[in-house]
This record gives sequence, structure tokens and C-alpha cells, in this order.
Amino acid sequence: MIIMQHRHRISGAFVETSNTTTRTRNDFIRAIRKAFPSGGLTMAVIQAKDNNNDNSERIDESLLASIVRFTSDAIYSTTPAGIITSWNAGAEHMYGYNATEIVGKPVFQLIPAEKADEFAELLKRVCNGEQINDFATLKVRKDGLTMDVALTMAIIPDADGNTCGLSCITRDITVEKHMIQQIHAENELLAVTLASIGDGVVATDASGRIALMNGAAESLTEWRREDSEGRPFSEVFRVLDEYTREPAESPIEKAILEGSTITIPRNNVLITRTGLERPISDSVAPIRSRDGRIVGAVLVFRDVTEERRREQALAESEARFRHLAENAADIIFRVRISPELSFEYISPAAFTITGYHPHELSRSMQLLTYIKILMEPELEKEFSNAIVQPYMMQWKHKDSHPIWLEFRLTPIYDSGGKITVIEGIARDFTERRIMEQRLEYLSMHDSLTGMYNRASYEQFITSLAGEHNKLVGVIVCDVDGLKIINDSLGHAAGDQLIKTAAELLTASLKQADLVARTGGDEFAAIMIGLGEDEIYQICRNIRQAVEEANLQDSSIPISLSLGYSAGVLGTRNLKTIIREADDFMYREKFRRRPETRKKIIQTLMKNVENRGLAGKGQSENIRKLVSAFCQELQLSEKMTADIELLAKFHDIGNSGVPDDLFHKHEPLTAEEIEEMRRHCEKGYRIAKASPELSAIAEWINKHHECWDGSGYPFGLEGEAIPQPCRIVAIIEAFDAMINDRPYREAMTLTEAIAELESKAGTQFDPELVTAFVNMFKSKG
Repeated sequence: MIIMQHRHRISGAFVETSNTTTRTRNDFIRAIRKAFPSGGLTMAVIQAKDNNNDNSERIDESLLASIVRFTSDAIYSTTPAGIITSWNAGAEHMYGYNATEIVGKPVFQLIPAEKADEFAELLKRVCNGEQINDFATLKVRKDGLTMDVALTMAIIPDADGNTCGLSCITRDITVEKHMIQQIHAENELLAVTLASIGDGVVATDASGRIALMNGAAESLTEWRREDSEGRPFSEVFRVLDEYTREPAESPIEKAILEGSTITIPRNNVLITRTGLERPISDSVAPIRSRDGRIVGAVLVFRDVTEERRREQALAESEARFRHLAENAADIIFRVRISPELSFEYISPAAFTITGYHPHELSRSMQLLTYIKILMEPELEKEFSNAIVQPYMMQWKHKDSHPIWLEFRLTPIYDSGGKITVIEGIARDFTERRIMEQRLEYLSMHDSLTGMYNRASYEQFITSLAGEHNKLVGVIVCDVDGLKIINDSLGHAAGDQLIKTAAELLTASLKQADLVARTGGDEFAAIMIGLGEDEIYQICRNIRQAVEEANLQDSSIPISLSLGYSAGVLGTRNLKTIIREADDFMYREKFRRRPETRKKIIQTLMKNVENRGLAGKGQSENIRKLVSAFCQELQLSEKMTADIELLAKFHDIGNSGVPDDLFHKHEPLTAEEIEEMRRHCEKGYRIAKASPELSAIAEWINKHHECWDGSGYPFGLEGEAIPQPCRIVAIIEAFDAMINDRPYREAMTLTEAIAELESKAGTQFDPELVTAFVNMFKSKG
């Protein structure tokens, strides 16, 4: 009877079997192969015993040799002292030594130095009768490399049961250990990954009970992992519809039942263990085994509270921006470039600015095409977030009047850097454009006359620089007596004189390439292709036009001093030609100055008479009274002549006082009285500008002073007032009293003399009043 005891490692566990059946050789080998299907013999202790009752054959040594030769494990034996006595083929393959090399050598040759003490202890334990099974340790190969092995050791007894040797079986577990380490590493990685995931992860078994929960899920549900494991999913993961407040369908059950991924609705809220509500979002998927069976489900979820808050903030922001867009004064729009050119949005301001409703404007291919054309340079560029520079566009309002729009466009790119959308703002630029055009016009034109200004004149001269063999004629012109007109009649009258001159020149210089007002009273014209003879004839035509204008309207006579010159550019310098024309003009102005001033003074006096400020023949009466009184006072002939001149022109400044003040029937306001009193100063300026009147200019300025200092403009009193002013004041007042006025009848001579005497010492010089009265009394 052969009794065989063995252990076989299957899936990490040892299975012990016992066979007591009598076998033949082949049956025994098949039994060993069945017991060790992988060929990995871990331990075999075969004891042959003589059983007198069974009379069985003893298994011969060839059977054992076959077993040892058949296994891939290393099987060797040693003496109790550790000297190797046998060495199988598996050992040769595992360690690299053949039997000849290793038999007779100490077993410690196979032990790493750091494991020597460990192996000595194992030997001691085995010799004391202990059996060592699958002890994990290290061995050294012939090539010096170490390997992980599982070591099984047992004693080999002799027929008497005494230890005659040791059997050693080693199995290379390097790959197995590496696989175990890899599994441990993967498990560790999985554990770290689950712990690191920000989302909550919950896994259940096929019945819907929780099997796993990561830290994020613990935090979100407020359930500890150890408390939740084994509980029904719906007990731990309570979900409500946030609007209906009804319990939501279990996504785990649905995923297991349907065998597909389930997305949690966005309106679900998780009720935590303590009753807090958290809006959540994500999905559930079934867990399948290798054979495809559903063995559970995994839920991945996240708290979307902040996301909801951001979405709400975004919605509110979009609402605010939409409100801004809907109420903005500018047109805000969005144009899609591809796949089809079209407006995606146009703000209501489109109607205010263009007269077209947004839906009408959105169909305007003209506008769409224009916007695309503006973007053509950007369409050719690589990715850029730059705002395209502003563009101006003239557009026709729905009611047909032109408007100007300023476009600011921003390209929107897709992930490939291609423009797909254009966002923009169109601003009504009409008023500003009109203003710019007006400013541009004013920068080159005179605002009073509409003619080109000095800047245009200089620019035109510069444009002719470098020209050769080009005949150029120049006419320069100056308005005579403008200062006197401004001082006497006011700047409005002076401006009118300038405009009249500009009209005459424009009409007479139609052949000119440029006519400009180059200064306050100066004009110039440049004519290309005209020589001196043609220029001279044009000047004659201008003078003729001035004469005709003065015949038609003599209220303010116009007088122009003209100068001209001509020459060929390249041969002569244009500035030299202009200077010659200037010199010509100034010579003529000097020659005509006395005549011009005389005409202006005569016009001013005529204006005073036409206003009714002096009755017909009144000036002559005053002159006679002045002459008689000066003779009474025994004044010189020159003084008498000057006083007569003062009597005639003392009110010449009234020609610059507005007509409405002279014809006003209501009392004058303080401002109007002040305006009337300024005629003294105006008369003074007119007289100073005229050689004929300059000698009496100071008297004109002071002729309204009173003896007691109550007059104007200086408040002089007594003899500080020039005598001619005191004389004219008495004679003018006396003449006014004895002549009819629109507001009263004339006084008698007696009444007039009495009035003079009553004002002697206050308004008038008392001595001169007495002398004037005595003159009348002496003449009866």
C-alpha cells in the first residue's frame, strides 16, 4: 500500500488530498498530473511503507525519478549539514547550475548574504521537525541575479525514522510577486484617484446597496462610508424635484434595470443626512463583469450650487446687457459670416437712427455686404482679438435724407482662428460729421464772406512752388476807410461793407483760380494763364462795378484800392509778383486816402441828417449863430472856423448809434442811455481818423460836459471844459428851443433866453450865457 500525502496551491489556498488506493505506475503518474495540473509541485512527501495486510507492490524508484524530472520546480536535497546531494532539471533551469557544478557544494551558495541568517534559522527549524511551506525569500542564481522564490523544506527520514537529509523545493515567484505588487499599486492608485476626485462617487451592488463611497461623496451627502455601506441607495442618496418637491426616481435602479447611462435632471436636489439641500448634476452608469453581467452601478455627481449661482448671475448679466442694448442710443448688432451672411441681432436704436425697424434692416444685403467688405483685411489675417478701427459710412435714412454712421467692428473667431461672427456698434455720426465738414470748410474759408481764407491762399501759393513756364497774374485789393466805418457806424456796418466788397470781387473775378480774403480788409486773387494786360482789364472792370454799386446804394460808399502784377513762374518768383501787386495797391491807397475819407465823412453827415437829427437849414442857422457869438467874444478867425466845424460835426458819432434808439418813444433804459452817450467817443475816433477833423477831435469828445460837472463822458466842470464846447452847448440848446421838434412846439425868444438863464451855472457857463443874452438884447 502506498500512502501519498500532498498539498497543491490553487488560487492562493492549499488543498490537502490523501490517496490510499493501490495503483499501477501509470495510474500513479496520472494521479500526480491531476493533482498538479500546472506542473507546479509545491511539496511531495512520499513515504513507502510495507503493509502486510495489502501485500501491495512497492513503487519503484523510477516512478519517483519520473515525478522529480517532470516538475518545473527546483527540487534538490541536502545533508542535515546543508551539503547539496541531489539536483533536478528544474533546479538546473532555475539556478543556472548543472548537477555536476552544484552537487557536493553547500546550499548557502544559493543564499544571498543578507538572507544567510534567515536560512540558517530555517534549517534549524526543519531539523527540529518543523515543515516549512511556501516561505517567501530570495535566492541567488549562478549569474549573480537574485530572484523571489517560495521555499518548501522537509526532513528526509531513513527506514528507522531518523533524519538522513533535507528535501527542498523552490518555486520562482518573481512574476507572481510582480503581479501582486502591480495589483496593490493599481488598488492604491484607484483609492487615491477616488479620494482625489472632486466629484462624488458612489458604487452599489446589483441589489442597489451601497458598496463604495469616496470622500467627496461623504462630504456632499454627510454620510460616512462605514455608515453607508450595505444600506439601500435611496436611504443615503435622497433626491427631490426642486420644483414639485416630490421624490425623484432612483437613478441607480433605472441604470441597473435599463442597462444604460442615466443623466440626472438639472432640477434635482440632494437632501443631505442633516437635511441640507444641494442642487446636483451628473450621471449613473451600470457596472458590468467581464462576461457582461450587470453587477452594480456607479454614480458620479457634483454640487452645482456655485454653477447655479454663476448661471443666475450670467442670466442677470445678460438681462442687464440686453436692457442696455435695447435702450442704447447706438445700434448694436451681430452678423454671422458663415455658413450664411446674416444678421443675428440688431438693437431697436436702428429705427431711431435709420428709420428702419430692425427686421427691415436685417434684410439689407447692402449693409451686410458693406460690413463684410470692411472686414476683408481681418478675414485674411491670422487669429487676432483686436477691435477693427472705426469706419465711416454714409447711409440713406428711410425718409431719404443722408446720415453718417460710424462702425466699430469686433471679429469673433472659432477654434481654428477663422472669423465666424462680427459684433459691432453703429453710431449716428451725422451731426458730428456735419460739424467736421463745417470745421473743415471754415478752416479753408472765411466765415463772413464764404470766400477762401488766408490758409487756402497760402496753400495755393505753396502748390505752385516748383512750377515752370506758367503765366500767373495776381490782384490784391484793400477796402478803404473800414476803420472809420467800424468806429462810427459799428462793426455790423463794417462787416456789411466787407461782404459787399466780396460780392463785387467774386462777380468780377470769375476767371480767377482762387479769390480769397487774406486779412481784415484785404483780398487777393490768383489767375493762371493771364498776363498783365488781361489783369489790368479785370481791375478796370472791378472799379466800374464799384462805381455802379455806389450809384445804386450810397448809404455806405465802398472804395477799393487795387494793385496787380503778372509774370512767368520759373522766370520770376510768385512771392515777388505778389509783393509787386501789394506795392502797387498801397501806392494807390495812399493817393486815394484823402478823397476816400472825405466821401466817408460826407456820408456820415448825410446819415445824421437823414435820421432827422438836424432840421432842414438848421446846420446853417447854427453856423451863423456861432459866427456871430465868436465875433461878440472877439475870438480869432481860426478859432471861429474851428468852432463852426465843431458845431457842424460834434454829433457825427451819432451815425453809429442804432436807429431804434433815436426813434424810441418810451424812456430809454440805463443800458440804452449808456449806448447813446458813447456817440461822443465814436465821434472822437472818427475825427482822429480824419485829417480835416483831427483838430477838433478832443472837443467832440467833451461837447456834452456840463459847467457843474454833471455832464459826460468825463464829468468835467467849470473852465476845465474847453471853451468851444461851452459855446456850442449854449448855441445848440438855444437853436433847439426856438425850433419845432416832433415832441413839442418851438419856444419864443423870450422863453428860450429865460431857459438859458435858468441853467446858467449848472448846465452852461454863466458868463457865456450872459454874453450870449446881451448879444441878442443889443441887437434888439
